[in-house]
Amino acid sequence: VILLLLMSSVHDRAAHNRLYYLMNLMLVFQLIFLTCCIMAWAVEGKPKYNTWNIIFSSLSLTLPFLISIVYIRYIRQTVVICGRKPRGSIWPIQLVCTAAILLNIVSLWNHTYFRCENGVYTIGKYYMLNQMFSLLIYLPCLFYLWRNRRIGIRTSLILASYGVLPTLASMTQWVLPDLDAIAIA
Repeated sequence: VILLLLMSSVHDRAAHNRLYYLMNLMLVFQLIFLTCCIMAWAVEGKPKYNTWNIIFSSLSLTLPFLISIVYIRYIRQTVVICGRKPRGSIWPIQLVCTAAILLNIVSLWNHTYFRCENGVYTIGKYYMLNQMFSLLIYLPCLFYLWRNRRIGIRTSLILASYGVLPTLASMTQWVLPDLDAIAIA
C-alpha cells in the first residue's frame, strides 16, 4: 500500500509542493520501519545474524521518532496551507524526538532498551522509557492540533488519527510488553 501511494505521487504535479514532500518522506520512513520490523523478526533466534538483528531492532526503535519529526512538520505545514498562523511551537516536540533518537543510539552500547545475544532479542531494563517518549511526542502533537483547530474539525481529526494509533499502541505496549503493538500500529 505504501509503495502504491509513493508511486502514485511520482507523476503528480501537485506532489512537488512541501506538504506532499513531507507526506512522502513519512511514507518512506514507514516503509523502512516496517521492513526493519519484518527483517528483525526474520533473523530472530539465529545467532549467525546477531549483528543484523541488532541493526534492524535499533532501526525499529529509532525510525518512529524520525517519522514523528516529519509528522509534526506536516501538521504545521497543513496549518499554514489552510491560511492560519500556527499557534504554538513545534521545537519542544522535535527536541524530545531528538533526545529519544540519541538514547536509542546510546542503547546499542549500554543495552538500556534492548539487547541481542545469540540472535535473541530481549527488552532492556528501561525499554518502557522508549515507549514513554512516544506519549511525550504525540500528546503535544494532539495539543498542537487542538490549539490550531481553526483549520477545520475534519482536517484536525484526520491529522490526529495518524498520531492516535501509535499513542494507543504505546499504552498497550505498557500493559502487554510481549506484544509488539508499536509495529502493529
